[in-house]
Amino acid sequence: MIIINTVSDTRFSFNGIEYLKNYTSTVHNNSLSIFNCYERKDVLLEPTPYNQVTLDGQIYSSASGLHAALLSVIYTRSTLAGGTDYNQDNRGKKIYLGSITEEIYPLEVIDKINAITTTITATDSPVLFWGNRVVNGQAVEKLNYLWMGGKGVFGAGGQSVNLYDLYALPISNLSTEDILGLDDTVINPLGEIPDGDFLTVINQGYWELNLYNKTYFFSYTTDDVLYFVTFVGEPDIYEGNFTEDDFISTANSAQIPEPIIPTQQQVTAAGSDIYNLSHLFYMNNEAIKVSGIGLDYKRDTKQKDIRFEQPNNNDAEIVTYTIPAKADDDTFAMKSDSKKQELKIIDSFIIDGLYTIVNDDFGKTLVYNGAENINMLLSTNVSYETGYFLNFLQASTGNIELVTDGFVLHHAPDELPITYGFYSLAGVTILEEFSAMVFGKLKLAD
Repeated sequence: MIIINTVSDTRFSFNGIEYLKNYTSTVHNNSLSIFNCYERKDVLLEPTPYNQVTLDGQIYSSASGLHAALLSVIYTRSTLAGGTDYNQDNRGKKIYLGSITEEIYPLEVIDKINAITTTITATDSPVLFWGNRVVNGQAVEKLNYLWMGGKGVFGAGGQSVNLYDLYALPISNLSTEDILGLDDTVINPLGEIPDGDFLTVINQGYWELNLYNKTYFFSYTTDDVLYFVTFVGEPDIYEGNFTEDDFISTANSAQIPEPIIPTQQQVTAAGSDIYNLSHLFYMNNEAIKVSGIGLDYKRDTKQKDIRFEQPNNNDAEIVTYTIPAKADDDTFAMKSDSKKQELKIIDSFIIDGLYTIVNDDFGKTLVYNGAENINMLLSTNVSYETGYFLNFLQASTGNIELVTDGFVLHHAPDELPITYGFYSLAGVTILEEFSAMVFGKLKLAD
């Protein structure tokens, strides 16, 4: 028994030995032979009865049938060029995504493609994804995307699809031909409805609309115009219990399937750059770049960047930052500005005449309103941020004395008075893991 099996696009095996697909066969009555199509003397199989050959696990019923099946198994014109048959018969493929309702519709298109399983072969060309965009319950236009991602299995159970896998084609009107050419759809004709009240007619019937993998349409005519409405309710069996929310007006035969000139907003929204890379705006010697990580503003050689932090898993799904309206011009305050301006009344935090400085105190002004003298402890456990000041405001008659918990204060006697009063402590430097602290020269607080 001769065993022939397909190995790949470019190879087959003959009794377990692999060969390039450079061979062809010829029929001799009830037998056939196999030889190299580039070298006639290279005979792989001498004339052998057809029933003595197994091809991909199957024994054929005639020599001609075996010969026909062998053609694509043992020969291709591209054994050295990736395996695509130069004589392949490409056929277009259109994939309907249903109704698109989101304002930023390219993202919904991606979500819908990733929610289904799509198999694209080497002969599927071109491949077009399309859907009807719905605004206020009406299908206003047809969205068209050309597939650029090659062959494979995509979406559910396959490779994830991104916007750069698609090329946005011009938006067009939705026509009745688009509906009639759909697969996995059921069209229920309602006949002539003179007043166009399709909902009343539908509610007079019994309808089984319970298959989740089908798209259901209803068609009717009014004044010689053919109309389609799409059922968007829950799959179920209905009898007189439809509402207007169960349907979307989809297409009619009076619409001419021509491209729609998009607005600037639609062009921007349909371009993949704004979601995956960046979008640039140029104004004379200025440029603004918008990307997923933030905003970049450049004027001449100077550039300022604003960055968006990556949300944490425990962050709320949507967080809104509101800029309040102001009657006059105003300026945003930065974190360093607000910290230095913040006051903290420490009176209630004093225990047995001692206030302990905490990490968050740096950058603030600590205000003491009491009449008793107190100590203020600067501990080795305190950390601080570079550039922050620690300000003391002695607002009453009580004096403040800075104390430590064991480390050395290096200072000149005329630079660090024992009683601080209305003073500010400048930059703090930690040496040798808290073994010493050096205080900068004091100055009057702002």
